[in-house]
Amino acid sequence: MAQHPYRVNTLADLRGINPSPPLVSGDIAFVTKRLAGDQYYDGGGQFTYDSESRESDDEAMVIRPTHVSDKGRWLRVTNGLARAEWWGARANDNTNDNEPVQACLEKLGRVDFMAKTYLIEARVGAGTPWSISVATGNRIIGAGIDKTILQFRRPEGIDTKAISAIGTPPNWITDNAVISDLTIDCGFAQSDSKTTHKAIDIKGANCLVERVKAVNFSPGKPDSEPGLECFVIASTLKSHSPPQDGDTLMGTIRDCEVTEPAANSEIDFGNPMPEITCLSIVGETGHPLGYTGRIVGNKIFNMRPPSGATQTPLQGITVGHCRLSEIAENEIVNLDGAGIVWMSHKDEEVVIRANRMVNVTGGVVILVQDVNQNPEHLKTKIFDNQIVLGQYVSVAQSFQLAGVYLHIKGGISPSPTPVRLGDLWIQRNYIYGKNIGEKTAFGIMCFFNSAVYNNINIEDNILEVPDPGGTPSLNAPYENALWFAEREYGLYDSAKPKVHNNRSLAGKDLRLKLVSLTSPYSARWGRYSERVARFKAIVHDAQIGALYEEFVGEAPRFGLAGRRWRPTAGMSPRWTARTDASGSGSFSPARAPSGARPSDWGA
Repeated sequence: MAQHPYRVNTLADLRGINPSPPLVSGDIAFVTKRLAGDQYYDGGGQFTYDSESRESDDEAMVIRPTHVSDKGRWLRVTNGLARAEWWGARANDNTNDNEPVQACLEKLGRVDFMAKTYLIEARVGAGTPWSISVATGNRIIGAGIDKTILQFRRPEGIDTKAISAIGTPPNWITDNAVISDLTIDCGFAQSDSKTTHKAIDIKGANCLVERVKAVNFSPGKPDSEPGLECFVIASTLKSHSPPQDGDTLMGTIRDCEVTEPAANSEIDFGNPMPEITCLSIVGETGHPLGYTGRIVGNKIFNMRPPSGATQTPLQGITVGHCRLSEIAENEIVNLDGAGIVWMSHKDEEVVIRANRMVNVTGGVVILVQDVNQNPEHLKTKIFDNQIVLGQYVSVAQSFQLAGVYLHIKGGISPSPTPVRLGDLWIQRNYIYGKNIGEKTAFGIMCFFNSAVYNNINIEDNILEVPDPGGTPSLNAPYENALWFAEREYGLYDSAKPKVHNNRSLAGKDLRLKLVSLTSPYSARWGRYSERVARFKAIVHDAQIGALYEEFVGEAPRFGLAGRRWRPTAGMSPRWTARTDASGSGSFSPARAPSGARPSDWGA
């Protein structure tokens, strides 16, 4: 029969309980604290006696009474919680709580942090540059952002190549893990820190990071090493071998905050600094596309280059090699870089919606330059986003000042594995921008070099980009609102974008401007080539229609291929030539083409 509850001060006192009659299964004991010297009482708790148990005494969950030589153990009652304090975590002091946290994860598969600050010193060793290593199914749960703070630091005198606060060591695969409700201080600002610090770097399928705040991170620069890329919160798909069910499920990052990268005046960061990306979900390159990744409801703010750096390639959100994924309702404010970026990855059926980006260098960027990866971006929808460009932009910032920027580069000549961009919808976005210093603002900018594309739809956007940027054309002051550049006009005649109902804030109807990328090769315009070459606008300006064949009596020829442009049926505008006293020429339209429609000019 179970006895009345015992009440003792420490675990040592619990071991000494030896009543008469002896302990029986079901006896209960309450322990005040773990050790006699503990300042805090969180390591204590309730235990029940199991007279048949032979489990090993771990000084946390299982306690063997001193008088017992065989079976009989005190077993902790958890009530569904898992406290690192049970293994000796001493929050709010100067003791490294790394090992107690790791022991709690390994024993119970989770750790529930209290509303305190925990000092976590990085574990450094072969293949283990992670402070907290997360395994499949682990759960790391705090008491709330700004309530639970994990304060990370690098061991004194140790210089490692990279440290992630919470992550997956090499060759591990972490599936179905959850990290939530805490702040991660990556600790880069300490005086001797030279390493790359990341808040979360987790590799596996279907992991969730939510309500996590990350601060004080940096790419750093270890001794004798270049700085490394810093992905502050990253969930990367990694498949098993052989594959398992769920291997294609990507992660979710939601309701997180990333702000204020750290600086260390003693570190030479290098110029340019390595890349910092705030949030990232990426599929596994070379394997089937990752499915259903989500970055939703996050906040990124005050992301400027650390002091001592002249330029940092900052990125808000990156996603790649995924399908049926969503980037939605994120807020990105004061970012000296691009808000949402794809780089050289395959994507399909991705939605970017209702994001707010204010004071950013670039809004949504699809940047593909490595043709060897044969990237494809198919069935992408970009809609209902608010994008405000500029206000502060580094002089050396590499990203284009543009609301939506599609830069697809396949090489000077067509590649055997050309870039593919198809079924792209850019709808109902609000984009505001103005020139910043020598940087020209663009609304929606498509920049293709030897690219294969089709079915690009640009509809119902409000583009308030009033600065002309260079010599004004007949479209000024909105000539850079919709800007489409293509090498030798490639596919333009057969696959030109569908542009409909795009307007300025005041209601001005905006038309697509087409420019040639034949530079440094000059287009050949028949016998008038020298005169026409002084007009660097080798353009098809959709508002007035350019490249008129009647001026030279034949269709113009382009670049090395000598490709001919043929006007759409019904386009036969007349031009007159004007020559000033010096013999310089210019052109002006004599009259608009009879019966021509804006759609005839690519609008």
